[in-house]
Amino acid sequence: MNQKIYKRLAKKYGVSVEQIKRDMQDAIDVTYARPSDAAKGVARKGSIPTVDEFMNYAIGEVKGGTPKAAVVKDYDNLIDGSLKRLIMDLYTSIGGTIFKDEALLTEFRHKATDQLHVYHFGLGMYLRNSVLTANSAIYKAFTEQGITHKDDMSAAIIQIWHKALQQK
Repeated sequence: MNQKIYKRLAKKYGVSVEQIKRDMQDAIDVTYARPSDAAKGVARKGSIPTVDEFMNYAIGEVKGGTPKAAVVKDYDNLIDGSLKRLIMDLYTSIGGTIFKDEALLTEFRHKATDQLHVYHFGLGMYLRNSVLTANSAIYKAFTEQGITHKDDMSAAIIQIWHKALQQK
């Protein structure tokens, strides 16, 4: 399957398959210099995935599969109490707007922790674009704790909210 993709790309851009794979590997290498948690979830033998390992992961994602080595980071143990309070204060201020329908709140509360990734593009995108602005207190608190990628920040918020709601 991967060979077909490489050949199509090579033909489209008028280069060799080897050049396509070299360019892709260069991009992967740059990404893994400072990988996000999502990047760390790619199943691989070494510290940096090969082009084929990355393509297998990407194809699985497109087909709706679950990555073989998915990383579900436990943000509850990675962040301190003051950041958790900011996250819960955020829920208090905007949670009612986000979960205005009780059915949505119930669905979120009962979702398995390893399935929270389904909120990445909806709720997560809202948080990244509207809440996690560079001058917000919560953004600054995350960066002070070494969490600098907005995807990781939104994942932490979603996970902390989820855990708190399950305890109610």
